[in-house]
Amino acid sequence: MPPTHLALLILAGIFSAANGFAAATIPLLGKNLYPESIAYDRRSGAFYVSSNENGSVQRVHEGKSEVFQGPGTDGRTEGLGIKVDETRDRLWVSGVNALYVYRIKTNQLLAKIEMAAIVPGEKALLNDLAIDPLGNAYVTDSVNPIILKVDGATLAGSVFCKLPPQVVYGTLNGISYNLNGIVVSPDGKSLIAVKTNDGTLWRISLVTKLVSSIQLSEDLLRGDGLVWGEKESLYVIRNFNNKISRVDFAGRRDEELHHVVTVSPPEVSVPTSAVYLAQPRQLVVVNSQFGVAPTVVPFSLTRRPAF
Repeated sequence: MPPTHLALLILAGIFSAANGFAAATIPLLGKNLYPESIAYDRRSGAFYVSSNENGSVQRVHEGKSEVFQGPGTDGRTEGLGIKVDETRDRLWVSGVNALYVYRIKTNQLLAKIEMAAIVPGEKALLNDLAIDPLGNAYVTDSVNPIILKVDGATLAGSVFCKLPPQVVYGTLNGISYNLNGIVVSPDGKSLIAVKTNDGTLWRISLVTKLVSSIQLSEDLLRGDGLVWGEKESLYVIRNFNNKISRVDFAGRRDEELHHVVTVSPPEVSVPTSAVYLAQPRQLVVVNSQFGVAPTVVPFSLTRRPAF
């Protein structure tokens, strides 16, 4: 092993041990898990991880994983986006054709919102979601140019907005996924979403519903999950490219060039999403291993320093 690699492994071990984990890698349960998304509950320090393969959700606490919801729970056979609303003790999970809302404390299903009831006849791919300060959820559909909304008070679903023609939907660069990861802006006034198949970034006003492009110093092709870091920095997890990019928003208008910094961490394997931990500055990254053969079992999360 080269000396530099050995030094990195030693540093990773020290770094992880200082935060209560035996290693930088956190193992998950299951031989065919293919994890997709991750959410963090600051109240308990637990992570929740969804499975694209079977719709299950695992709870990870102090480096140990357990099944929180088994495969096929409430008819969900795929688990994509997942978010925790700590204020209302809710866990949100998107399952391609429907959204599921649970009370975390009791693991009770509060609502199942089906796409067919909102837009009849459309084949959906409900992907990621973001929660605003009022508890409303906004959901990307990767095959239809719309963003859905679920009211935080009534849990009723509706079409929040139809995307304008400049957000070109379809298969581009051999990729059929369009809008994917989504977050609420730090000021709570807009949504920001990444378009996987062309690497563009978009802002959607929560007040006017107007959509505008965000100028970038480089594209974010295969952008998947989004997560805010500190000082208005946005991390973009770029699955099959095995990259993580940081977009700096502080002091910039959308029409001004946003600086992008990109790293290719050797320890990740088709990363799809992450959460940011401020103390210490870490990203906890999901390794989906989509398309990897043979897969490495156990599937895992990776804790690494933010940049």
